[in-house]
Amino acid sequence: MEATAIAHRNPNRTLNDLPDEILLHILTFFQTLDAFQTSLISRKWRPLWSHLLFLRFSYEHSPLNDPPFDNRDFFAEFVYRALILRPHHPIDLFSLSFIYHHRFSLHVDSWVRSVVTNLHARELHLDFFINRVYHQIDESFNHKYDFPFAVLRNNTVAVLKLTRVELTLPASMALGFVDFARTERERVVKRLTRAILVIWSRLMLF
Repeated sequence: MEATAIAHRNPNRTLNDLPDEILLHILTFFQTLDAFQTSLISRKWRPLWSHLLFLRFSYEHSPLNDPPFDNRDFFAEFVYRALILRPHHPIDLFSLSFIYHHRFSLHVDSWVRSVVTNLHARELHLDFFINRVYHQIDESFNHKYDFPFAVLRNNTVAVLKLTRVELTLPASMALGFVDFARTERERVVKRLTRAILVIWSRLMLF
């Protein structure tokens, strides 16, 4: 009602007259590429995308995706550009959906380290499987990203979601798991031994 009354008072009002908070709320429904493009609307819109608390990059929903053409290099260039231009303020989410190929391993490593160390992302979502049709562009269906687990040391990541990703644990962490497994195995053996002795002792009473 109030918004309608304001519009009637000034029929020449445009989106530029809305408060930044409302414009930012509108941008939360956009992929990062679309939000970035709104910076071309006017000077008021130019910095808005960089204040969003998320970065969402989806190759499947990107206008750069134009099967059967492979435009992943252009998509990767945009991700780099967005990470460079965005101020180093903490974000809630970094989400990447991409057709992974080994030749992009250094790119993805760089993006992950940037959002973890510079943007202090709380959630990290990496999805490298869209569907078989997309992966049939080349032999990338058999390619899996090796996630740099060590980058998570001393960081703010609270939620980690990975699809079609291999995990290579750091040596120290891997040894920790081995020691844990060995300790658990020894405990199980001791419990079974005690149980067997108890059963045997009871059988001997009959």
